[in-house]
Amino acid sequence: MNPENQPKWTHEDCVNYESARELITHLMAFRSEWIARERAKVAPDLVAIERWNAERGSYAAELRGLDVTDRENIARIRRDYGAEIRRLSAA
Repeated sequence: MNPENQPKWTHEDCVNYESARELITHLMAFRSEWIARERAKVAPDLVAIERWNAERGSYAAELRGLDVTDRENIARIRRDYGAEIRRLSAA
């Protein structure tokens, strides 16, 4: 088979990519939840809200830039963000 006709990614790449997308979205959801809870307080911590907004924005930018062929970045996201979500979910 001509290398030019071969797909640039595999089925496994696609599964890992979707997994990475879900992890990023999950971390964004945590920030949204924290922001909503903080805003509901009588005296919300505006610095914390701004920090979580910035973090959520960074995750959104990372999500928009995610590339199915960037195996190293996807592996990092799955490793690091997966651990972070497990930690946050256990709390």
